[in-house]
Amino acid sequence: MLRDSMELPLTDVNLLKPISVELDASIGEVRRIMRDSGARVVVVVGIEGTLLGVIYRSSILRFTSSKSNATARDIMEDPRVFFTLSTKLSHAVRLMLKYDEWYAPVVDNSMTLLGILGLEIPINILVRTGAYRGIRISDIMTRDVEYVLEGESLTRVWEIMVEKRYAGVPVTDSKGVLRGIVTQYDLIKRGYTRIELESEGSPPRRVKVSSAMNRSVEYLTPEDTAERAAELMLYRGYGRIPVVSSRAERVLMGIVDREDLLKPYFKLEIH
Repeated sequence: MLRDSMELPLTDVNLLKPISVELDASIGEVRRIMRDSGARVVVVVGIEGTLLGVIYRSSILRFTSSKSNATARDIMEDPRVFFTLSTKLSHAVRLMLKYDEWYAPVVDNSMTLLGILGLEIPINILVRTGAYRGIRISDIMTRDVEYVLEGESLTRVWEIMVEKRYAGVPVTDSKGVLRGIVTQYDLIKRGYTRIELESEGSPPRRVKVSSAMNRSVEYLTPEDTAERAAELMLYRGYGRIPVVSSRAERVLMGIVDREDLLKPYFKLEIH
């Protein structure tokens, strides 16, 4: 059943509804859409819904132009991957893992946008087919994890997110105990972008991580199941979940993201 589900063409997959803007949409409008909808990617479309580009949360965070008339055209990127309805789900997921993409546009032969393929779709299939049974977080977690301290500058979080395209960065105290997490959405929601953190004409604002972090962070232990991680990502919209030594000590040990949940099922060397 699992193999059959993964070999379906995208025409038989329930794609995500895209959130789109036109080329002349202001940066402020794009930021508001991401803040209000929680969207991780906004698609830029042209006449009759033709795919022109994509805007990621990281694009908003790294935008530095002071021009009040800047638009979606100024920050959109070419999608690293996109698919047609005839593409098989397994092939699409392998390419998304290869190019480190969580979302990819799906178009018809005339490049008209039809929907979005998100990694939550194959993760949901793996949950429904029981593929995660018996798999522990320790089997799939990433152990080399980037983190920040509560007292560090928020600029450091921004650097990690933009350079490595991380959706969230765990926050610890000086002893490595998990204290919270800062996500791209947290920064956009609070209005923190590079232009506010790091102005070319003046010294960077000393905004501390503690001012933006989410203290009620969900976490897992190495003994928790992969199914538990998948459910948190599917039903609460998490992209990355910190892994701690135990619920009593909460020392940060690693992290689990959507790619970690999929890599065991797609034999592919990630570059």
